[in-house]
Amino acid sequence: MKLRKMGYFTDQQGIMNRFLHDPVVWKSHLANSSQYVLNFVRKNKPGKVAILGSGWLLDVPFKELTEFSSEIVLVDIHHPRQIRHKLRNFQNVVFMEYEITGGTAYEVYDMVNGVKKGNKEGLKNIECPGFKEEIEADYYISLNILDQLDTVIVEYLQKFPGWPVDDVYELRRKIQAAHINSLPEGRSCLITDIEEIVINKQGEKRHSPLIFTPLPRAINPKSWSWEFDNAGGYNQGEITHFRVKAMEI
Repeated sequence: MKLRKMGYFTDQQGIMNRFLHDPVVWKSHLANSSQYVLNFVRKNKPGKVAILGSGWLLDVPFKELTEFSSEIVLVDIHHPRQIRHKLRNFQNVVFMEYEITGGTAYEVYDMVNGVKKGNKEGLKNIECPGFKEEIEADYYISLNILDQLDTVIVEYLQKFPGWPVDDVYELRRKIQAAHINSLPEGRSCLITDIEEIVINKQGEKRHSPLIFTPLPRAINPKSWSWEFDNAGGYNQGEITHFRVKAMEI
């Protein structure tokens, strides 16, 4: 109930709605993500692999994963009914519904509903543990989720204005840093948006960073542009692209 009120389920459905609106625009990004993941699993042949942020599996080369992995753990805050139905006959697939920040969203919800009419200093005390102890696997794939981990939380906070700007920034940094630190070195793959590029009707560009903590040392780095929204619905009347980076850690 708390996560629904914060907008997590609406956000997940919004991803599918945007994809269905113009799937051709997303084709290149999804292909790049899937190919990077495929190369990663071919190289390492993981026994048990966890996909963090599996969602609608739009960017997951699922068939190939089943060939190279003995068990696939799909981790997300909610698994769409359609995905559960689609994979119902795969014996080596495990669905894990888990808030990947390790409970930070719940803590923020409780804090907001306790102090939204009073003290706004509570953000400093929010813990960001990451997922280190909750998800066990041989290899981990963080799939287009890092920059989203803090987004819904911050959007929820913004419904109740007055939070210190520096504290909000530090919360974002802590959430992202905890996720990166949870990814075991030598056994992980990270794909994430790192920058938002908004283009107005005059062709002028605005660049906004999406990552607020240093990324780890990258092995086999790749990058590309994601034409996220060319119709002007995400940022009203403007085109939105993301710069994406993929790496082994």
